[in-house]
Amino acid sequence: MARTKKDRADYFPHDANASSGDTLTVLQGRYGNDGYAFWFKLLEKLTVTEGHCLDLRN
Repeated sequence: MARTKKDRADYFPHDANASSGDTLTVLQGRYGNDGYAFWFKLLEKLTVTEGHCLDLRN
């Protein structure tokens, strides 16, 4: 039996060296711990959102 296809994920990987990537280096350099928290909160939200897509228009 095939696995049921889902549009959401139950988890995402958090690499031990995530802070050394370009995205987090810039965010942390500019916003400190708030930048770090923002990035992982965004990943959490995208993980559980259908289609992994957010509509950020007002």
